[in-house]
Amino acid sequence: MEAGWPKGGCLLWMGDHLDPAPAAPPVPGLTAPRKRRGVGSWLAPWMALAVLAGTLGITFRVWTQARTSARQEIRAYFDFRARDALSRMTQRLATYEQVLRGVRGLIYASDRVSRREFSAYVASLRLEEHHPGIQGLGYAALVPRAKAGQHVEGIRREGFPGYTLWPAGDRDPLSAIIYLEPFSGRNLRAFGYDMFSEPVRREAMARAWQTGATALSAKVTLVQETGQDVQSGFLMYLPVYAKGGEPGRNLEGWVYVPFRMADFMADVLGERAGDLDIEIYDGDVPGPDTLMYDRDPGHASLLPPPGLGSRQALVFGGHRWTVAIRALPVLEAQMRRDRSIEVLVVGGLGSLLAAVLVWALVQGRERALALAETRKLQVEAQRLHHQGAIGILAKGLAHDFNNLMQSVLSWVYLARLHAEPGGKVAQALDHVEVGSAQARELSERLHLLSDAPDLLDSRGPVAPLLQQAVAEALAGSEVQARFELEAADAVVRFQATQLQAVFTHVTVNAREAMAGQGSLVVSLRRQTFPEGEELPVPAPGSYLHVAFADAGPGIDPALLPLIFDPYVSTKQTFSRKGLGLGLALCRIVVQRHGGAITAESRPGAGTTIHLYLPLAPREGAAGQT
Repeated sequence: MEAGWPKGGCLLWMGDHLDPAPAAPPVPGLTAPRKRRGVGSWLAPWMALAVLAGTLGITFRVWTQARTSARQEIRAYFDFRARDALSRMTQRLATYEQVLRGVRGLIYASDRVSRREFSAYVASLRLEEHHPGIQGLGYAALVPRAKAGQHVEGIRREGFPGYTLWPAGDRDPLSAIIYLEPFSGRNLRAFGYDMFSEPVRREAMARAWQTGATALSAKVTLVQETGQDVQSGFLMYLPVYAKGGEPGRNLEGWVYVPFRMADFMADVLGERAGDLDIEIYDGDVPGPDTLMYDRDPGHASLLPPPGLGSRQALVFGGHRWTVAIRALPVLEAQMRRDRSIEVLVVGGLGSLLAAVLVWALVQGRERALALAETRKLQVEAQRLHHQGAIGILAKGLAHDFNNLMQSVLSWVYLARLHAEPGGKVAQALDHVEVGSAQARELSERLHLLSDAPDLLDSRGPVAPLLQQAVAEALAGSEVQARFELEAADAVVRFQATQLQAVFTHVTVNAREAMAGQGSLVVSLRRQTFPEGEELPVPAPGSYLHVAFADAGPGIDPALLPLIFDPYVSTKQTFSRKGLGLGLALCRIVVQRHGGAITAESRPGAGTTIHLYLPLAPREGAAGQT
């Protein structure tokens, strides 16, 4: 052995340095133990591989969930865009209706609106700037058949010698477009047109006449069409009654707006629908004859819509449109711009780190077993087997674990450089960073516990500490705690942080045993142990007896005597919940308080953990409280 290492000591590897374990006192008649070859040398790599495979499987599952989440987000975005498009169409129709009401208000406010006044009013609206989807704004007069000739002569005297009512035919009543602004270009073709002569227009005009409300026509071809760039069209009518008139009576005419469908939709959508294909059908039955608008004719029909698509109804002015919307490749491409690949990278690195951690834990367990075997051969070390081995192991694991967590945090920092701020990967890295910080805090607590002096710096009742620890441990579960505090005023000497940790761990074990449901009975009472009988405590005297009785499934009788040994657990070994150090550390803490911890259980009848803490002498008295 090299100089400088204490005799009789064994070496524990602690990551980047070696710490000598404290030497056990020599015992006469004992021979040195044989060097044992533990299972850790071959079990560690296999367990590390198993953890690596398991965590990679979890990573794959998280990755698939991330992809699913990305698809759900794009679906939600598409639904929003589709609703927005439908809402903009409805709002724009309502805007045009208000324009018609303004024109009707002008007519009602005047005895007679001249052609010049009508033209000046429409010009003031600046339709081409504010409402480019409107083909024109006009007024059609109701003309009884008997007054048709008088009507034509009156318009001709206004400077239109070629004016006539068309198409010809014996109809009564007739309608005549007499005002239409802008009065140029395509709109000149509609001058004098009898819209009542065409069945589709007549149905909408009659509906407006009888109801007094705005009426939208079905699909038509406007008379303004010139044969080039022909579009489907529709018209919006609002009836104008004689003063004092009411719906269905005393009709004078209609103010109306003709629309070319493609121009209307260009005004409604602008550049906002560049990633959507929108089709509009007249009525409830989609088909080639009812198709009014198709924003992207190069794509297949949307009935039924492939991929991301929706089909909705738009009802306005007593008429219904069927609106089919589909996501174009521009929008669907966003589904491939998710960050799920980053989940794979970060998850793979995390899986590798978890495998290394498990390897270190298994090797640490093997070292602890070797240390325990050595100390079992020394009579003086029998009582310190559990406490000493766990203390040294905790210190070593804390050091190794801190090194591993530092590596994890370094990788988190590097991954954050490539993650989108505020994105899902950045949020996942936040959780990894918080979990790593909590793990480092746990290792620091283990390190502190391994070499903390037996300093009991508090004196008083433990009932408040007990109630607080139980309440915090059961928070968020359905387990109900029932306290029976007969000795709530009993005084003991204790170290608050360590004793609260014992109360918390025992309560958490009970909560998990009952699967988060049931009742936990926590009691405090004084108990005296006389001399001359087998005692569960270190020495005769008066103790505070703290009991935790759960309603769980109980513990296997073969396992019950071992539950306070290190690495013995009723849960899955080496899982996140079942490393097997909790109750061993609890026993160390209770023994430092001069007390004892025991357990009793029957399968199917629950488990009771008993803690015995020596009662503190009264200040200035020899008795016990």
